[in-house]
Amino acid sequence: MRIACGQSHNGRRTDEDRLRGIRWFYYGIVRGIIAGGDLACDIIDGSTAEGVLGGNVAVVAYLVGVGLFWVHALARGGFLLLDYVNLPFHEFGHLFFGFLGPTLGLWGGTIAQLTIPLVILVAFARQGQSGVSSSCAAAARSSLIGIAFGAFWFGESLLNVSWYIADAQVMELPLVGGGEHDWNIILSGLHLVDHCRAIAWLVKALGWTVMIASTAWLILVTLVPTSSTEK
Repeated sequence: MRIACGQSHNGRRTDEDRLRGIRWFYYGIVRGIIAGGDLACDIIDGSTAEGVLGGNVAVVAYLVGVGLFWVHALARGGFLLLDYVNLPFHEFGHLFFGFLGPTLGLWGGTIAQLTIPLVILVAFARQGQSGVSSSCAAAARSSLIGIAFGAFWFGESLLNVSWYIADAQVMELPLVGGGEHDWNIILSGLHLVDHCRAIAWLVKALGWTVMIASTAWLILVTLVPTSSTEK
């Protein structure tokens, strides 16, 4: 799934313009998600609805979504619904890191699709630590949900990577543009292509562990009463 960078002057200008546009597009998505908590605070600030809309309803709705996604993942396997989001980030990573050399260009797809969820996680963590929305329960919970979602997405992205790794030897997956198989090249270079399924299993296990742990953490910090709240 590798994209070759243009070599001509016009081609390079086109790639640079595309990178700039994609960067600002993704930045807008992150800022929009973060602003959602503050918007909710403005809407329900000072009203009795905060106890309903800004309480545990959003958390429960998120958990229901997680449960439905897990059913989808266990029933289908392979390319999952969220992977339609992972794929553009993966291809963007090839393009972006391709400017830094062929090796990073090869690894860039996997690096990018794993980094973006961590960016989301860090952005929400910084929002929560800043205290800007500390006066609004809805905004505070949006930060916690955002952190959990960033970790959950990272775990799901690992599932997608494991699917790709498992195909390194047989190379049966349809690739974007019929390009090179990243993990066949990577594992062949490391003389590990014969062990691709074992490596894929470990990555998949890590992905499920991260998803389950992030969900358990959200339940613990939002729905499980602490000793201070019980008193």
